[in-house]
Formats: sequence, C-alpha cells, structure tokens
Amino acid sequence: TEILGDKPDFIVIDTDGWIEGEDAVNYKVQLVGELNPDIIFYIQQKDELTTLLNTLEKFRKVVVDSPSAIKQRSREKRKNLRELGYMKYLRNAKVQSLPLSWLKIEENTLGFGRAHENVNQANKIYDILGMKPLHFAELKDKVCIIIGRRRWINGDSMKKLEEITKKKIWVIRKGEEEGLIMALYNAERKFLGIGILHDIDYARKTIKIFTPVSEEISIIALGKIKLDKNLKETLAFAEENQLEFARFRELF
Repeated sequence: TEILGDKPDFIVIDTDGWIEGEDAVNYKVQLVGELNPDIIFYIQQKDELTTLLNTLEKFRKVVVDSPSAIKQRSREKRKNLRELGYMKYLRNAKVQSLPLSWLKIEENTLGFGRAHENVNQANKIYDILGMKPLHFAELKDKVCIIIGRRRWINGDSMKKLEEITKKKIWVIRKGEEEGLIMALYNAERKFLGIGILHDIDYARKTIKIFTPVSEEISIIALGKIKLDKNLKETLAFAEENQLEFARFRELF
C-alpha cells in the first residue's frame, strides 16, 4: 500500500526460488492470485518450471534462461544461508512477554488464545484423556491438544477422541511448540520483522517472543519452521510429534 501511494511506474517483486514439488507450485499459484501481476518473468535453467508455466498459463509471461555462470545452490546450501541470516538478524534480540488477548493470531494452527466454544464437548474430551491438558483447541480440520512434558495419551483414548470429534488429533508436549518462527505486524498490519516463540504460559495466557522488534506488536502469524537453541532449522513439531504418536498407536 505504501509503495502504491507513491504512484510508481512499475513494481517488480522478486519471489523465492522454491519450485520443486506440488506444495511449491500451490504456493506460487496462491502468491500470483494475491498479487495479480501484469506479467510474470520465469527464469529457468532447463525445463524445471514446466508445471508452473502450465498452471499459470492464463497470465502474460516471459521465459528467460538462467545465466550459465550462476551455479544453482543445493538445498543444504540454502538452508545454511538462511541459518546465517537468522543469527545475524537475531543478534540483538530480546524476549518480550505479551498477553495472548492483546494479539490477533493468524495462521493459528494451534488455536492459541481461542476459548472453548463447546464446554460439554471439552469436558467429554477431558474425561477421555483422564486429565485437563495445558491447551485444547478444536479447529476446523483438527483438534490440537498440548500436554505436559512427561504426560502421555494411549492409543485407545486417541481413537475415542477421533470418533467423537470426527477430526484428526494433534498431540504436542509442552516445549515442542517453542522455536516456531513467526511474522510480526503492527495494528495497521505493517510488517515489523520476525520473532521466535520462546515460551507460552498456558495458565496465565501469555506468550514470550524472542525478537529484535521494538515497536508495538498487534498481530502475529505463525510459521511452519522451527529453530533449535542454536538457531538451526528443525522439523516442525506437528510433523515429528504425530509420527511418534502414530508409531505408538500401531502397537495397540
């Protein structure tokens, strides 16, 4: 909006180089749908953009060859460069503690800050679990449950929960949500920077964010990448954790 306010003759947006796989193509299609560009420039070495070209065929396009002198970076090289970027960006970061009620949370895959809409349903789930979890949120396509570090949910209880809710059950242990990257915005939704989820106090309903951003934060958008204590990228908690629970259930 700020750029458009200056009435520029042209706006060129340099997108990322993620193009491999169905998820990459879907992401680019969504991006193009939001931007609605007048023209798309495709830079490729061989024919790696064929699927994307076919998917976005209705848009005006220009296809150019990538300069032969430029070597393609491996996935590991890109990862290493991103991690160096995290270290540089977060060099002077501090921990901020904010009430969840003060924040609007987007891409809220864990249902943070949401109240239980169906109290009877929640109590029924607590009875099946045999405990009240630290966090419980029933979302559109899944139920997210966060339990203590040393807690466990057996296979029979998981099956009963799925039968009652008719949804996928995500079980996460306290601490596994920490390290999640998030985008930070002000009340006007101006991007302020990124932060790392440092901790959540579920009893006090507060969130601690490790970030160099000093401006007032009003909106956060949860990402799908986690960083460990050394700022190295690691598997998203949901993916690794649900595989663990799935393997446990196969024993029963």
